[in-house]
Amino acid sequence: MRFLGKVSDVYERVYAADLLLLGSRAEASPLVVLEAMALGTCVIAADVDGVSEQVLDEQTGLLFHRESTTELSGCLSRAARDASLRERLARGGRARYLERYGRDRQLARWSALLTEFLQTRLSTPPG
Repeated sequence: MRFLGKVSDVYERVYAADLLLLGSRAEASPLVVLEAMALGTCVIAADVDGVSEQVLDEQTGLLFHRESTTELSGCLSRAARDASLRERLARGGRARYLERYGRDRQLARWSALLTEFLQTRLSTPPG
């Protein structure tokens, strides 16, 4: 583990990392998790708020209870010892990112939303 302070090449560092650890006690929907998944970096995160919507435990990353240092230690130990586990989780995370959050998926969602809005707006007489 290295504490680098302020850096400007964040994406390169996340991409080069063996894993991303998010030990937050509270998060809504952390962008850093999605960025790591998009870059194919293994994610270990506290199972808080929206994180479990992004990371599927044992499929796209490892989750631990936010107050459990024992579980956190176990996740880190497993990932440190098992490169194939990190690679499997990283691949799963990237696939989930592309399926649920990737550019094509987001464009399709926006297109559907705008189409529905315009159809409703155009079919409603002014008044």
